[in-house]
Amino acid sequence: MMRRTIYMLLVALLLLALPWAGGAAEDMRQQAQAQKAALAWLDLVDRADWAGSYQTAHANLRSTTDRAAWDYRLKELRGDLGDIQERKLVKAEYSGDRPNPPARPYWAFVFATQTQKAGIVEESVTCRPGPKGSWRVSGYFIDLKL
Repeated sequence: MMRRTIYMLLVALLLLALPWAGGAAEDMRQQAQAQKAALAWLDLVDRADWAGSYQTAHANLRSTTDRAAWDYRLKELRGDLGDIQERKLVKAEYSGDRPNPPARPYWAFVFATQTQKAGIVEESVTCRPGPKGSWRVSGYFIDLKL
């Protein structure tokens, strides 16, 4: 009788955990997709493909900066860095993990990036879902103070 009670308790706990496990798997899938989009976008910037980085960015980013200003700012900023030698993910944060998440979800990634000229810098990349749910970069910031 005791074994059966323990068995039933374990089954109940497992059933309670399943919705959480499914949600965690979905979060991991979304993070992987967003991170892949961030890295693909950073690769465009690393190759000085300003047009490609602008075109593939989220509409929010494009609405705040015109193409000419985008090219100028990236050339100026990235010129001070030199070639990218290594990039490591330091932090990933999902807006849904906050007590009062925004209406539009996002993933924010922080990378420690080794550069040829500036040494290690911190790159912050924010991704939001775009058309058809694909993740796109909606914000980019470099902190040269590391």
